Amino acid sequence: MPKGPKPKPPIERFSKKYVVSDTIFYNGTPCWIWTGVKMPRGYGQFGPGGTVTGAKMVLAHRWSYRNTSCVNPTHLEPVTQRENLMRGESFSAVNAIKTHCPKGHEYTPENTAIWKNERKCKICSRERDRRRRPSKATLAALASAPGSGGASGPGPFPED
Repeated sequence: MPKGPKPKPPIERFSKKYVVSDTIFYNGTPCWIWTGVKMPRGYGQFGPGGTVTGAKMVLAHRWSYRNTSCVNPTHLEPVTQRENLMRGESFSAVNAIKTHCPKGHEYTPENTAIWKNERKCKICSRERDRRRRPSKATLAALASAPGSGGASGPGPFPED
């Protein structure tokens, strides 16, 4: 049998790790600001096992808006991991809300290609490919240039 005082229930310990804000509100109700241990990005961290060695630490709150320190359960909204990521400011979230390519062409099903999980504008791709390919006039000029073996003269190697 373990020695020492009996550990306090998690709900009792949790309730001592936040303060009710009188200045920060969400949907008309005050935020409960976490005063306990926080992760680097501001999420509260809580060990439901108390002082038991090896107890798994959990996030005190899965945020539904931008205040990562809030642990008010009425501010929680059950969402999928994808939805949670899309609400954030990650690279994926920022790009997902874009409706036009950098040159202003709209991302539509007809104008959008998916390549390696990235949207590509088909108009921009065609324009880029056109610039990379030499024009017919350029090809004709190269073919008739001296030393090219074209209609205007011998090839680059002397004949025997």
